[in-house]
Amino acid sequence: VAAKLAEMVKKGAKKAGKGRNVAVEGAEVRRLGKWYGDAMEVMLEHARMEERVLFPDIQRASFPGVCDKVQEQHGKHLPMMNGIKEDIKTLLTLELGSALFYEVLVNLSVRLKALQV
Repeated sequence: VAAKLAEMVKKGAKKAGKGRNVAVEGAEVRRLGKWYGDAMEVMLEHARMEERVLFPDIQRASFPGVCDKVQEQHGKHLPMMNGIKEDIKTLLTLELGSALFYEVLVNLSVRLKALQV
């Protein structure tokens, strides 16, 4: 998802530099939303599985602070993931090729990169 978004940002910057208007198609944005929705479901399920399966064993193995830190990290990621989802919804309502569209696209790219770290 992040790679596709980075590609869309690059493509938009190239076309905008050449004086052309629409560089990203609406279908690409809709596909991005679908891909991100699917990826988000997988990430949430992964976090749930860690919390149900791994964390109890780690806690029993006397590594008490580790699970708390990871659960805290999971808690920080959820609002970020929901914000990304809302940004994608916003993209779908904006005029393709507009300055605001590309601004949201670039911000979205930055947020996805922050989530990956």
